[in-house]
Amino acid sequence: MEKLKQFAEAVRGFDRFEIVADGAAAASAVRLREEIIKRRGSFCSVTNSEEFAHIGMMYRSPKKWGEIFIILKSDPSFNRTKDTLYGVLAQGRTVLVLSDASKEELTAFRLRDGSDVKSVYKPDGQQQGVNKAEANMDKLFVCSISSYEELDASGIAAELSV
Repeated sequence: MEKLKQFAEAVRGFDRFEIVADGAAAASAVRLREEIIKRRGSFCSVTNSEEFAHIGMMYRSPKKWGEIFIILKSDPSFNRTKDTLYGVLAQGRTVLVLSDASKEELTAFRLRDGSDVKSVYKPDGQQQGVNKAEANMDKLFVCSISSYEELDASGIAAELSV
């Protein structure tokens, strides 16, 4: 899991983690949280994608939190989780996604062209500028899992503790 090693290096100095998981993934998330706390001594919380989208994204210092998403393509919340992932990347957070989806599938965001929108912020209709989620793709690390049972919480936490 080369991407896991890269994520571990990117979050080496972080002392806060949040795991975002829905439905059946919640049990794997709780197991992973316990291992991270035990092995790293770091704060680690677990939430679902709906709560995270409304509450978790409000945290200050987003560049000091390591985010871990656990999602399978078959989950009913897959598209909402992708939307949440878009917001997380736009904030510049460092994210590990454990999924059976590819990076391309996870980042196929539904974006609207806002160039025709006139507002006080861009009165002449000028272009929006840089898409911050696309600009932060280097902070997205995707590791493949085929099922929640396959998720090795102890191994992942051990890698994050090196």
